[in-house]
Amino acid sequence: PQPTGGEVSTSARGWLLYAAAWIPFTVVYAFALTAQGETTFSYALLSAFVSMSIAAHGGVVVWHLTGRLPVGMNRAVFFSTHLALAGMYALLWSGAQIAWIWLVAGPEVGRYVARQAGAWQVVSGAWIYALIAGISYLIRTQRELRGREVAAAHAEAIAAQAQLRALRAQLNPHFLFNSLHSLGTLVRHEPAVAEEALDRLGELLRYALDHGEHDVVRFRDELAFARNYLELETLRFGDRLCARFEVDDTALDAAVPPFLLQPLVENAIRHGLAPRAGRGAVEVAARLEGERLVLEVRDDGLGAPSAALDHADGLGLRVLRRQLETRYAGRADLEITTAPDAGFHVAVSLPAVLPRRESPPSNGMISVEDRNTARENVLGEDRVPRKERAW
Repeated sequence: PQPTGGEVSTSARGWLLYAAAWIPFTVVYAFALTAQGETTFSYALLSAFVSMSIAAHGGVVVWHLTGRLPVGMNRAVFFSTHLALAGMYALLWSGAQIAWIWLVAGPEVGRYVARQAGAWQVVSGAWIYALIAGISYLIRTQRELRGREVAAAHAEAIAAQAQLRALRAQLNPHFLFNSLHSLGTLVRHEPAVAEEALDRLGELLRYALDHGEHDVVRFRDELAFARNYLELETLRFGDRLCARFEVDDTALDAAVPPFLLQPLVENAIRHGLAPRAGRGAVEVAARLEGERLVLEVRDDGLGAPSAALDHADGLGLRVLRRQLETRYAGRADLEITTAPDAGFHVAVSLPAVLPRRESPPSNGMISVEDRNTARENVLGEDRVPRKERAW
């Protein structure tokens, strides 16, 4: 496959850094030649440049060879191969330097340098080979570890998505079963009301189909879904059920997992209000606290002893708890408090993820027009008190 623009840019930057790394060696080598007192600095710098250029080009070959000789191969073969390659590199580098001196200073000087400094040049070449090979293996190891981390994170994300889909697959039939149960009660006792309930149920199922496969939805959509569910339950309970909302407009566009609010409302009705004979209320609250979205659902039903909470989670709450753990990895909290005759109080706190606006109002807040629109969409009418509404 053809390399992408990002890969080409990264590769070019790497080779530029590689070339720049040889500059200090070139300068030091030039000063070492000048210190001998037999040449000018300009000639020494030119000789150093030629010598280090040869070493650098040989280093490119060493880099590619380290890719063909992995560290995990047979140790005897690994070290013997590198020993032979180091010898070849050292001889070629030393020979190239002597050839350069022979060319610019004459055969006599070339033979003199070979006799006096040939052995030192070979040792220096072997040392340079070892340095280049060691750095090459270090870079390759870092790249491999980084690649493994990316692959592990990708696999973890795929596993988390699969788990979330499995959790939603459990939640959808559970929600449908409970809704049909409520509808069945109406069909037997109030057939006329059951027709309206069917319309409500259709809206609920449409939301489940349209948003059930999404990773996140807007809180305003989740709130409308819970509102429709409450209206369906109101047809069954009549005047016994009163619902109140206290929702900050700034929280409406926050991204939340689907089926976050409805199981909390269902739990409040089934375990808090349904067992009692009198009238009861369900309160839903949502607000932003710093960088977190806080949701609360409470009822004034019969409640239960605090000790009963250890075994009280139904399927909906269990799935919701696992969904929060999977998606937010410990960054979301779900707390349930209750007491006899004090109802249930469920609080969910999770990171607030808000959309970016291309042309945001001043100081990044939601505009008045957006707030009015949001209130109309959620509560179904304008100028309705935000903190309380009953059906």
